[in-house]
Amino acid sequence: MKKNLFRGTALTAAALFALSLTACGPAGDGDDASPLTTQESASDADMTQSADPLQMLSHGSDDGFYLSLIDMTRGSDDRTELMGYIDYAQARATVLCAQPNCTHSDESCPAWRGVWGGSAWVLPGGEHIVTNTGDEDSYTLTLCKPDGTVEKTLCRTADNNVPTLADSTWLYCVVAPGGSIVRVPLAGGDPEPLTNLNAYDVDGCLGREVLYPSYGSEEQPDGTARTTLKYMATDIDTGAARTLLDVSYPSDAISNPYFDGQTVYWYDPERDLLVMVDGKTGAETRMPMEWEFGRGGCGTIYQTTITAQVEGKLILDQYGEEGSCRAVVDPADGTAAELTMGYIRNGHSEAVQILAQSSHGLLVKYENRLVLQSEVAEDGTPREQEVEKPRLALIAPEDFLKNQPDYRDIAPVEGFDGEFVC
Repeated sequence: MKKNLFRGTALTAAALFALSLTACGPAGDGDDASPLTTQESASDADMTQSADPLQMLSHGSDDGFYLSLIDMTRGSDDRTELMGYIDYAQARATVLCAQPNCTHSDESCPAWRGVWGGSAWVLPGGEHIVTNTGDEDSYTLTLCKPDGTVEKTLCRTADNNVPTLADSTWLYCVVAPGGSIVRVPLAGGDPEPLTNLNAYDVDGCLGREVLYPSYGSEEQPDGTARTTLKYMATDIDTGAARTLLDVSYPSDAISNPYFDGQTVYWYDPERDLLVMVDGKTGAETRMPMEWEFGRGGCGTIYQTTITAQVEGKLILDQYGEEGSCRAVVDPADGTAAELTMGYIRNGHSEAVQILAQSSHGLLVKYENRLVLQSEVAEDGTPREQEVEKPRLALIAPEDFLKNQPDYRDIAPVEGFDGEFVC
């Protein structure tokens, strides 16, 4: 069977876990389906360029968030995935199906995804979404209306093309695994490889430039190794590249950069500095960190990741040999205050996870419970299966930054036997 690769992509950082918190979307056989192709057999037609700025795709809009619903009630051997949607105004999850009197129980439901799952991304303008769904033999990119109604199949390929960027004409996808980039006409057609760009971890875009980190390793005379990081901005049409950040640090530490659409942020683990680079000009600022809380409980810190920006402040997670901590960092002066909201998962402390941001607040995962669920195996034997059940909620940014857990819970799907499941 084909392995489900949607949950393993670098995109989303974010937000790819089951309600499944993988973002989910519908798929179907539209009227303009392309024949099964690989990148090697894709069209060599003239690759007309667009002058529109690129837009980084996400799994949500200001109105809501696309994700998957997993029904485990018939057992993990016969699980069912349905495309789902969280309506922020109603703070409720729904099955993305407009079919009257639908029970969402079989393939007649437009939201039915079976065991393969899928993901959905909102296109520029918010009038369409594009979905990437898989089956045993191929992957399909489908253009849909926001309510999940299929408009057309863009292409069907043997490769897993993960939608990442778009303009008014083209959809740009990272091929997983590998990191090569292809573009697909939004009018439908075969993928066209972009030979001038290879970037698995796309962080964002600026005009027609794609921004991404490139890592390497340098062996030192004393036998130790240092990790090298070059943060690149490459024109998606011409391949012209700029290096915005060129640094190295001890290989026993990991530090991941973050791009907010204007500025590249990176924590220097060797010097305890916040490095900021203007994406347009390349101007660099180095700000000493001022920690307002002790981090001794973490032990030796081996990883630092800037995961989000909330109200102009950076959310910085650090992981050590003995624990972890989270801080809200003011890039204006380097002050770092402790963020304490979290929960216990499998005996380990986890920070509240930000999935999306909108005018309705932050969509977060703030609890994850392990429960035993009775089920019947394929051979008819009764058994109990451990299932993770997260809780999702909206929270005001100011409450999140002040460690005030004033959550507005996301109600589960009415009449749906399954729950939010990781």
